[in-house]
Amino acid sequence: MIHRARTNGMPITVLLSILGCLTICLGCGDDRGLVPVSGRVTFNGGEMPGKGYLQFVHIEVADGFVRRSGMAKFETDGDYQVRSFQPGDGLFPGKYAIFPYCWEVEPNMDGKPEKSYLPAKYLNPVEPQFTLIVEKGQSAIDFDINIEP
Repeated sequence: MIHRARTNGMPITVLLSILGCLTICLGCGDDRGLVPVSGRVTFNGGEMPGKGYLQFVHIEVADGFVRRSGMAKFETDGDYQVRSFQPGDGLFPGKYAIFPYCWEVEPNMDGKPEKSYLPAKYLNPVEPQFTLIVEKGQSAIDFDINIEP
């Protein structure tokens, strides 16, 4: 007869499976070397004409870190916090190109032509209008962006 170990009525294999999943999901802590980045995006010094988001594209990776881009959503007040994995966790050290998106008519599958509130120059991947360097060991970065019409 085979006896199975039980813990409070739960088979030990189920308990070990749950603990394994928690370890994978939670990781070994949140110290991945991410630097919190937040700020305000403005349009000609004032509020944004609509809600949108910022895409932070990793273009240079700092030694010992991985390439991972980030993003941040904003409302018309322009306040944002960057996320790489979860809200507000920030960016890995390195250099980033920043692309703002704020749509009057969002890209869609309805056949309506998309229309941005922002000039096309802000979406040029060859010559990004905004860049940010995140240094290893920084505690936090407050980075404001002003978009001009």
